[in-house]
Amino acid sequence: GDRLRGVQQVLASPTLRTVETAKVVTGSHNVLQLPGLYFEPRSPAMKAADADLGYAPLRAFLDKYPGLYDSWSLNAAECVRKAWKCEESVLVVGHHTYISLLARRLLEEEWVESADANFKEAGTRLLDEINLGEACGFELDGARGQVTHLESPVGTDFSRMTSNDAFTTTAPDGKPS
Repeated sequence: GDRLRGVQQVLASPTLRTVETAKVVTGSHNVLQLPGLYFEPRSPAMKAADADLGYAPLRAFLDKYPGLYDSWSLNAAECVRKAWKCEESVLVVGHHTYISLLARRLLEEEWVESADANFKEAGTRLLDEINLGEACGFELDGARGQVTHLESPVGTDFSRMTSNDAFTTTAPDGKPS
């Protein structure tokens, strides 16, 4: 609600659940859908890693599968950079693990700048440790020198929904939902 009032642009993976989440949390129907933020197509190795770890903190993925997601996060960061047309806040809505990978990449590349010397280190530590549920995310605020976990008021039942694949379906038009 109030935290997102300054958002000038909303970017989202083109799935129904991410677009609807973006609309609900911002009250805006002006959501730019970016195919580069969706996690498909994944390599067989990425599918196996996702199935192996399911919903887990990012650090588990980085430790067990070093480098596996580098290409995806580089492409997603480039997709956001090309789409970002505003001077200030942008909201990016994506999927578990992948939104964490994107936020971490943006911090690593110092795309979000801050005068706070601990911003990058503290932000990276938070991104690595949180087991992000569905419809959650991160705010990267260089002006305040903070990375904030934006929790969903609904939460994720990790015993029922064990990974992104629990939500993956294809709509009748062939597009992901």
